[in-house]
Formats: sequence, C-alpha cells, structure tokens
Amino acid sequence: MQHQESEFLGEGGLPLYYQVWRPEVPPVASLIIVHGLSEHSSRYTNLVNNLVPNGVTVYTFDHRGHGRSAENLVAHVNDWSEYRGDVRAFVELVTTLESNAPLFLLGHSMGGLITANYVLHHPRGLHGVILSAPPLGDVGVSPLLRLLGRVVSAIKPDMVFKSGLELSGISRDPAVLEAYNNDPLIHGKITARWSVEFFKAIEWTRNHAATFEPPVLIIHGDADELVPIAGSRAFFDNIHQSDKHYITYEGGYHESLSDIHYEQVVGDIRNWLMARV
Repeated sequence: MQHQESEFLGEGGLPLYYQVWRPEVPPVASLIIVHGLSEHSSRYTNLVNNLVPNGVTVYTFDHRGHGRSAENLVAHVNDWSEYRGDVRAFVELVTTLESNAPLFLLGHSMGGLITANYVLHHPRGLHGVILSAPPLGDVGVSPLLRLLGRVVSAIKPDMVFKSGLELSGISRDPAVLEAYNNDPLIHGKITARWSVEFFKAIEWTRNHAATFEPPVLIIHGDADELVPIAGSRAFFDNIHQSDKHYITYEGGYHESLSDIHYEQVVGDIRNWLMARV
C-alpha cells in the first residue's frame, strides 16, 4: 500500500495533520477515520491493514489538541462546531481527491460523537457511517462535577484537567495497554470548556437521532466501562433510517478495534462496508 502524510486547514484555518493509505489497485471506496479522545490517527493499523488490501483508501487526521496537529497536547474547543468544521473541511478534501469512490465515515469514542454530530448537521455525500463505542448517553460523571465544569468554564475556559479515563478498560490485550501507556502522543488532558461542550454535544446528538439519514453500523463491547453501551443502543433504537445495524461484542472492552477480538471486528466492518459499495 502507499502511505502519505500532509496537512489541511480545519475550522478557522488551523493546520491539521492527516495521513492516507492507498491500495495498489483502483479503490472501491474511501473511509475517513475520526479518532477518539487523547489518542491520534496512527492507532488504527488493524483496520488499515485489513481494508486497504481490499481496495479501500483510508484517510485519517489528528484532531486539534491531539497528536501531530498540536504543540500542546490538550483537548480543547471553544465550541463543538470547531470539530464539525474540521471534519467538514476534511470530507471536502477527500471528496475532491477521491471523487470516483463512495465515501464512508468511521468514528471511535469521542470521534464517534463528533461523527454522529457532524452527520446530523451535514448528512449529504456519505454512503455510510460506522460508530464505535460512541458516548451518547450517561458517561458516569456526577451532576456536581458537571456543574463545577460549567462554573470553571465561565471563569477560565482553558483550565486543564485530567480526563480521568481508566486505561485498563481500553483493551484486554496487555500489549495494547503497554503501547498506549508508552505513546508520547497520548495525553489524557481536557479543559473546562471542552467538558461543557462535550456534554452539550451528547445531549443535542442523542435528541436528534431520529433525523439520522445515512446507512449506519454501530459497534460496542458489552464490557465497556469507559463508555456504557446503553447510550449507543438507545441512539440506535431512535434512528428511523431502515438501513441500520448494531453489533454487540460479548466481553469486549472500549476499543473494539484493538481488543483481543479485533479480527472479528474488522471483518464485520469490511463486510458491512463492501455490501454498500
């Protein structure tokens, strides 16, 4: 496969790092991966190594405050629309570069929320959407802490906090946990304003599930303690689109794409995508 790296301009003209893997044959589809909180775009090799040999061009980018797009590794937005704007700019770029291939979006965790929120605002031009463990319900933060976040956000929106993610819940594969802990591009930091925008985005997105238009596949491990499965299931049930599928992985942790059952997961994603090419 061919691998390239470059930059594009996100919302507000912010330079963002992206990379692409192209097959050696004419592509049958293009997939954009929208990564999760605190991580970066290079952590999806299991999916890349499966899809690209099957003729899918895979694009992905590092969010603002993440990976190679950031000087300071902290998740921060003034408004959730900044994430939507970044995705829209990237979709427009990929659509231009891959005009002959149907386009799909895949978002994991926070990236799943960003993707679902984006699609509800901009549903056109997509052949399908895959959401992996999206936070679309109760994520276990007490009302008191949420109130504290709103107070701090009003006073000092860029105040930095630890995200509090329990890393042991990411995957059942010890090698994945070790690599995660030793990755210099993974940070685990959020700001007060980010936390406020995060919860606002969850509420708005789940309240508009009925207007979700593209074909959708939602996947979630039923042992995910970082993002409870109930939220994604409720969102799925409220989607009116008839071409919708939901896969639960028994015993699966948060990152289905890097858990011990990842081969089953990437196979399910490949089969679902190819059926819609």
